[in-house]
Amino acid sequence: MSELVVEATVLRRSNLVSRRVLRYAFSGLLVGVAYYLGAKLGFALTFQPHPVSTLWPPNSILLAILLLSPRRLWWFYLLAAFPAHLLVQINADIPASMILCWFISNCTEALIGASILRYLTRSEVRFDSTYHVWVFILASLLGPFLSSFLDAAFVMLNRFGESSYWDVFRMRFFSNVLATLTLVPLIVTWRNTDLLALKTASWKRYLEAYLLVAGLVLMGAVSFTSRIAEGSTRPAFLYLPLPFLLWAAIRFGPGGSSAALIVVSIFEIWGAIHGLGPFAAQEPEMNALSVQLFLILASMPLLFLTALIKERERAQEVVIQEEKRLQLALDSEQRASRALSVSQEKLHQSHHQVRKLLGRLIDVQEAERRRISRELHDDLNQKIAALSMSISRLKRKIPLHDGDMVIELDQLRNTANGLTDEVRRLSHQLHPAVLEHLGLVTALESFNTVRRMPSICTRKALSPRAARVQSAAKYVANPSDNHRCDHSRSVTASPNH
Repeated sequence: MSELVVEATVLRRSNLVSRRVLRYAFSGLLVGVAYYLGAKLGFALTFQPHPVSTLWPPNSILLAILLLSPRRLWWFYLLAAFPAHLLVQINADIPASMILCWFISNCTEALIGASILRYLTRSEVRFDSTYHVWVFILASLLGPFLSSFLDAAFVMLNRFGESSYWDVFRMRFFSNVLATLTLVPLIVTWRNTDLLALKTASWKRYLEAYLLVAGLVLMGAVSFTSRIAEGSTRPAFLYLPLPFLLWAAIRFGPGGSSAALIVVSIFEIWGAIHGLGPFAAQEPEMNALSVQLFLILASMPLLFLTALIKERERAQEVVIQEEKRLQLALDSEQRASRALSVSQEKLHQSHHQVRKLLGRLIDVQEAERRRISRELHDDLNQKIAALSMSISRLKRKIPLHDGDMVIELDQLRNTANGLTDEVRRLSHQLHPAVLEHLGLVTALESFNTVRRMPSICTRKALSPRAARVQSAAKYVANPSDNHRCDHSRSVTASPNH
């Protein structure tokens, strides 16, 4: 069993290794193909007899690949580009020493730019951030600037071409700056594009993109593929790409802006090389410089414009989210307020029901007191009175010489009479008749002849609510007086006790 597990583990590891090798091989092949096509495009955009292309894509392709890959794989992708570099340069009849020197300078430029961007951004390069755009422009200028010294020196050492050192430096610098500013944003943004968002885009979005592409092609055909008249440079043609570039930047972000810019760049350079368009009125060297400066100065504001638009959109999304959270908080507060109001209303209803229940309890208690008081007064008192009368009759039947018996019967009658008074008092305490007929004040005064309450106007005919209040007040006052009398050990209770 353990041997099967080990074999399965080894097989799984070998499959993972083989997949990783295939993935690296495929990515290296893609790098080589992209470098080869970029070099062919660069040779096609060269003003003869100069040895430097107006737009040299291989360096920017290498820079974009380094930005999209981890540092540990940089050496692999640089080596993967060397066969493509060797193939395209040999086909162009370039000396072997110059081929090697140009590859070194190309790799140097890509490494300088990628190192600067990685060091200053500390994260993946994003062209929807103004800070990243600043850093990218700095790397786009500094990388070609430093590597151009090396490249021009290689050209001079190999005696390749007829241009001077500073001419090669200038042409190579502007050529690589232009390629970096146009191609790197295009590759990086489209590599990081969400394919699901493209698939779920509406047909109106695709229609707008189609109209933009058609407008760019039509603009290029009109402005950069027509021959100029003698003595006229048609400067108005320079402004024809501007609306389309702004359209792409505002509506399609960094990816659309960079794609539109590369289309305009190819049209302008191709037209200038073939003596067409507004950049074909001077010497080839000046035409190349004019095209490069125009496109470089046009690409920088577009990069910042797209980054600012994206930052504004993110800020708006943050504000919208904050407004939604605030609205949710307000809704929650309103719901809580309504719930509190409902709870208070229910509490008020509960209090009202409790008060009604207490009122009914007082009524029931009062009725029970009244019944007990009536039974004590009518039944028990009559029985005690009958007992007293029987004792009196028994006394009359006893001979006079039996004095002890007479005395005991007198004591028994006195006890019965005292019991009658005590029952009457208890009956009055339970439900005094004076409370119903004479009012609360008189009933309270009947408990203590010393204490005098303030004068309260009462009527014999009271409403049920007033009767309940009157009864409750009386029975609250009665135990209070008893309690005060008991604890003060006095016969009467004083209001100030």
